[in-house]
Amino acid sequence: MKKAIAHLSRKTTLDITNINTLNNLFKFKEWDSLLAYENYFARYCILFELLNEEQRKLILELTKNYLYFPNEEYQKHFYSLLKKVVKDYKLKCEKIFITTLLVPVDESNEFREIKSPDNLLYLTTGAFFKRNIDFNGIEFVIKERIDLLPDKIEDNWMVLLIDDFIGTGETAISAISYLRRIKEVEKTNIKVLSLVSLKEGVQEISKKGIEVITGITLNKAISEYYISPEKEEKIKIMITIENLIKGLKPNFKFGYLGSEALVTLIKTPDNTFPIFWKDFDNGAETIEAPFQRD
Repeated sequence: MKKAIAHLSRKTTLDITNINTLNNLFKFKEWDSLLAYENYFARYCILFELLNEEQRKLILELTKNYLYFPNEEYQKHFYSLLKKVVKDYKLKCEKIFITTLLVPVDESNEFREIKSPDNLLYLTTGAFFKRNIDFNGIEFVIKERIDLLPDKIEDNWMVLLIDDFIGTGETAISAISYLRRIKEVEKTNIKVLSLVSLKEGVQEISKKGIEVITGITLNKAISEYYISPEKEEKIKIMITIENLIKGLKPNFKFGYLGSEALVTLIKTPDNTFPIFWKDFDNGAETIEAPFQRD
């Protein structure tokens, strides 16, 4: 029989002390002004009903460092990064091709759907982009996919691969490999631009000889935040929290490939600890995660 969903409108059994703690946390994060704030708050309360005190303490600590990056912030941060590109390369570059990380899924040449870089690409089509950024003589050319780029990228041209988030770096590295396989382009003429990036992903892309231009760089939220012996203790607690999620695939423990991210953009990346984005069944009902992916 299909379990009921822990409905957000149901009265929480969480005690008033913990409700007040969460309320103060949401005010600290300025999440009380978010659209659908009540739903996020209700999901936290329902999750907290299932946690013991040390688990709650860890979730509170992690939430204080959680980055919620709303859609309305995209334009400001994206344009700021583009201005940096223009400033840094105005004497070296005559033309910049902006494109996404979209690559074929297989030999059929069918392209998988990636929403977030498309949202960034859309920002380059408006009047604000065309009229309010000083391009310093650099010509910007927008291409929806890598295969639509010119066959040869000249020495004074740049290919700018854009995304809102870089996690492990796998997607970007795959796009770079595809680009260099089908087009004539040197590594020095390829850059990756991302609003938010994990440090580990930036490092992996950099190892390939490709510069990453990013607005915010995030460390691993436990392993690179706490020091021993507290770090090991926090890891043990998170393991007990993730044990609540029955059937969690090994690749997603502590976030995809152990990313330990704490971030939500237009969509919560699976690099984030799954307790924040994955719904789970507690035996009586389905518990909805605070920042669901779908």
